[in-house]
Order: sequence, then C-alpha cells, then structure tokens
Amino acid sequence: MQRSRFFYRLVVPVLLLAGVLLSPRPATGQIDTRLGLRLGVASMTIDGGAQSNRGRRAGLVGGGYVRLGAPGWVSFQPELLYVQKGASNEFRARGTTVTEVDKLGVIAVPLLVRVHAPLETVSPTLFAGPVVSQVVQSSSTIEADGSRPSNLAASVPPSVEGLGAMIGTGLSVDVNSRTFTIEARYQFEPHTGQNLGSQGFTFSVGVEQ
Repeated sequence: MQRSRFFYRLVVPVLLLAGVLLSPRPATGQIDTRLGLRLGVASMTIDGGAQSNRGRRAGLVGGGYVRLGAPGWVSFQPELLYVQKGASNEFRARGTTVTEVDKLGVIAVPLLVRVHAPLETVSPTLFAGPVVSQVVQSSSTIEADGSRPSNLAASVPPSVEGLGAMIGTGLSVDVNSRTFTIEARYQFEPHTGQNLGSQGFTFSVGVEQ
C-alpha cells in the first residue's frame, strides 16, 4: 500500500509536468535542456514526535537532474537523488552511556522551480519546490560505553514515504560548454501520523551540460 501511494505521488506530478513542458509551443519559444550530476554531503535528522530531540547524521547525497526552460530567468528542474538520513540519540541506562543510531537511505525526487540571474560567467541562483521521498534502506544500531544492558534492543526505523519541501541557493559558473554549480539546500518533511518526518541541510557541487 505504501509503495502504491508513493508511485501515485511521484508519477502523476511528473507526468503532468512533462505534459506541460512537452506540449507544442509557438515557433518563437525555444526550450533549453541541460543534464547534470550532483554530489555532496547531507546533515539530516529525524524530526517530529518523541524523536525531535535527536542529533543529526552526516551522510552523502548524490544523483542527477534535468533542467528545462526557455532562455531567461526561470527554469524547471526535476531531480532524482539518493540521500543518507538518520539520527542519533544518547542516553544513560544502568550507569552506562548508550548511543542509538538510526540510518536511512532515501530516494528523493525534488521538483524545483529555479530562478537565476543570467550573468556572463557567474550566476546566482534560487530554487524551491516540493519533494517526494521514499525510504529504501533502514537500520538501527546501539553502542554502549561499557557493558551493554541486556534488555536494550535497537528500534526499527520507519520505512514510509514523505512529502516535503526544499529551498536553496547557489552559484553557477560557466566554463566553455559546461556549467559547474555550488549549492546549499534546506529540506523539510513534516511530522504526521504516518510519517516521522525529517529536516536538514545538504551542500553539493555539480556539473551540467
């Protein structure tokens, strides 16, 4: 059931946007298509409910995207990313310091509107849009500073999809026929009854052509 909801949330918006972008346009309009790759680091935490006081997990983020738009200020940028999320929680149990670490591997599909100032070489950019996410890997481990209490067991992290939002800013640098990018983003998925939620930052570099 969760997979079907994720499929519906992901495929339907993408098909609708693709239909708009690929529909016939006047001859005066010209669509500029750029393909890109992105790699960076993520600092994310599980958010919401009893988990809201947990620490962040540092991980990786990477993937690809396509940027579509007429020459000018605004373009549409759907992406397919793999993001490492999670959280850590430290507490005392029977005189021992215990650290529980949740690790999540997430497929994220941001659907971003990108605004940039088309300067000669270096262009500042702003972007925002919804993000559809699905957990594809999850694990939880417990480490103890000393002997581990026998009654402690790692919890099972949730494996549910989420619908959130992403905003960010960056710089684009044109070098010959390629464009190199540096970006900082904030992503937020709200805590709901069926989605634990998460929030955090990513920092990445990329190249597009």
